[in-house]
Amino acid sequence: MAEAETTRSTGKAAPGAAKILRIFAFSLYGVALLAGLALVYLSAGEIMLKVAGATGQATVVDLRDKTYRVGRSYYGAGGTAVRTEMRTDYFVTFSFVVDGQDYRQERPVSEGFYRGLAKGKTFPVRYLAGDPELNRIDPDRSFWGLLVSGLLAAFFGSCGWLFHRVGRTLAAAERLRPE
Repeated sequence: MAEAETTRSTGKAAPGAAKILRIFAFSLYGVALLAGLALVYLSAGEIMLKVAGATGQATVVDLRDKTYRVGRSYYGAGGTAVRTEMRTDYFVTFSFVVDGQDYRQERPVSEGFYRGLAKGKTFPVRYLAGDPELNRIDPDRSFWGLLVSGLLAAFFGSCGWLFHRVGRTLAAAERLRPE
């Protein structure tokens, strides 16, 4: 009768665990880099508007909102549950004049900004003097884009750093382990 081979866990990490953690850490660094690039991309326009921008008056041409149903599925032991909710997006069509040329655009805006407007009402618009197509009307929307991108970059960068440190510690423990 053949004897069954048994192995016991010694409580030590598998030999390749450090390598896997370090690869995962560098993947997280890559995601953090992409989020950082998004932050740079979003903030570049904001910085240009702050430094080289001009302020003008825009007039509300049209206001519209779009309400639609969003369905989310949740899977569990009891089956599938679907939860639906209504969502509303708000849009403002506005026009402003720069150097005798009329510019007309439609932009998504926050609900708070939308509620303070009416057709024919004027509000400040910040635009790039050389390119009025690049403009900002709702400061709340640009703030949230910057904040979310910055937080994502910080989160993934921190997670990558943590996994990198744990991987280095495991690699050092593997080198010191007696054979």
